[in-house]
Amino acid sequence: MIKIHDLRVGDTVVAQYEGVLKQGVVTGLNHDEKQISVVTDEQEFWYNQEDLFPIALGEEQLAALKFTRNNNITQGAQYERGPFIIRFYVSDGEKHTALQYRDEIRELKGDLTVNTLQNHYTAMTNFHLD
Repeated sequence: MIKIHDLRVGDTVVAQYEGVLKQGVVTGLNHDEKQISVVTDEQEFWYNQEDLFPIALGEEQLAALKFTRNNNITQGAQYERGPFIIRFYVSDGEKHTALQYRDEIRELKGDLTVNTLQNHYTAMTNFHLD
């Protein structure tokens, strides 16, 4: 489940309707009713936040978001899209992610999801990531 305050229009999520999971894009938010409008390959529909799930950020999703892997890194993994850099590494047994855009760096603990990356990317670059 994703909480409505963690979502922005344009975020990519997985929506569940009658037991079927479909990937889609958030097109609207209704905070009063706690519903999120998501368009999938079939239709646009309003979902409750309990029916939306994050997508784990992996190599396949990074490639779909047009990130390329930098193979010159010896520890962890690094992906780049223009001046935006994502570094995945382990420190003290915990997973960490560093997001860097020009002179701004954000250090995050734990795993990252596609919608969380999209929100950080938008906040750092003023452009939506899709």
